Amino acid sequence: MLMSVYERIHELGMLMAVGMNRRKVFGMIMFETAFLTFLGALGGMLLGFVTNAITGRTGLDLAAVGGDSLNEFGYPSMVFPTMETPMYFILTLLVVIMVFITSIFPAVKALKLKPAEAVRKE
Repeated sequence: MLMSVYERIHELGMLMAVGMNRRKVFGMIMFETAFLTFLGALGGMLLGFVTNAITGRTGLDLAAVGGDSLNEFGYPSMVFPTMETPMYFILTLLVVIMVFITSIFPAVKALKLKPAEAVRKE
């Protein structure tokens, strides 16, 4: 989101110059964050579930990447990952919370823009 704000300084400055108040700019950035976050979280949760289901059945052979050393510690080199369904939702919730916390800084940075200076930047 920080890069998104930096890349759109000119656009945000123009919006503020034509009368968009800072509250709406903040809301616009947070709405964009929410949209990207929920879309990414849904896709990530789905992809993670499918990957975990496939590797849970077929297993991951770690012998090619040093998994033989696991045998020395009593662990097999073939791993069958599993994850309980509620854990997907907990992890997704934690990611969403973290994204919103970290998106506050870029949104505040956008609020501090002065329209005249932002329009001049390329």
